[in-house]
Amino acid sequence: MYMNELMCIKVSNCRISRLKKFFQKDINYKYSDEFIKNSKRLILGNIPPEIIRMFNQDKANKIKIFQDALAQTAFIIRGTHKKLKHYNIINNSIEELEPAELNTIETNISNFFNIRIKDIMPKGYIANFEFSGKGAFANVFKFSLKNECDEKIMHDKALKVFHNIDCPLDSLKDTQNLFAEANFWEFIKKAAGHNLSKTQLTKHYMSDLKSGFIMTEFCDSTICQTKFPLNLVKIFKVVSSDLQQNALISDKIYDVGGFRKLPDFINDKVTLRYYKKLKNQKSVVDLEILIARIKLLINNPKTPHREKIRKALELFLSD
Repeated sequence: MYMNELMCIKVSNCRISRLKKFFQKDINYKYSDEFIKNSKRLILGNIPPEIIRMFNQDKANKIKIFQDALAQTAFIIRGTHKKLKHYNIINNSIEELEPAELNTIETNISNFFNIRIKDIMPKGYIANFEFSGKGAFANVFKFSLKNECDEKIMHDKALKVFHNIDCPLDSLKDTQNLFAEANFWEFIKKAAGHNLSKTQLTKHYMSDLKSGFIMTEFCDSTICQTKFPLNLVKIFKVVSSDLQQNALISDKIYDVGGFRKLPDFINDKVTLRYYKKLKNQKSVVDLEILIARIKLLINNPKTPHREKIRKALELFLSD
């Protein structure tokens, strides 16, 4: 009786209390769009810290105003794109417009945003949005912020505004569009265990799943160079179908759409943590010492998560 009642519960009526933790555990979820939209908090991450540091008083409220301004701007960008397509002014991208027409759109978007943040920013600070590129699912704008001396206060950011909140193709919703990309960003940040800036991935700041945008570091020649690349295939067991289509910029991966789990994907954080330790050893001696320590842990009945640690060692030795 009780089980039958559970079977009748609609997934769309469920509510995730901690969406961030849900995304950190796994990728390629096959959920309904309503399942995500019913979540308690639909903003993951936050605006860049360089901006937050400017808010000395009433910080939480000012962050909220800035987030709302980004959300409203994303709404304008999405609406502009849809309207231009509806009236057959463009086929797929606003880059088809004449330069003067595109410049007008960029100016209007920038003015719209600046009006909404003028009361929380220092006097003379101006934001600017410049169209950067497009993909099958989104437009990307370069976001710059300058002070009263016309100096940039931070490295430029990328605002990726999706054409649709929901993935238009059910067959791709586990790897493409807003929810899948936000999912991958939260997963890889947690799995890596450290800041992504010096890896081959751009730094991710926030995903707004209600307003349909993701903010990351903008890729150009001045971005933080890759010094500690992640071995996405051999350690994290993920591969992207899009990397061949999207050329890297300054050796950086900026588009995480298309990432999919490999068959030997590790979806347990303890197992992955020990597997990473084993894979990252630089010398045979260090590896032998680590394996010996892990075997001691496995043989100790008081060790928490013994079976998960054993699984990590078995996976490593079977590679």
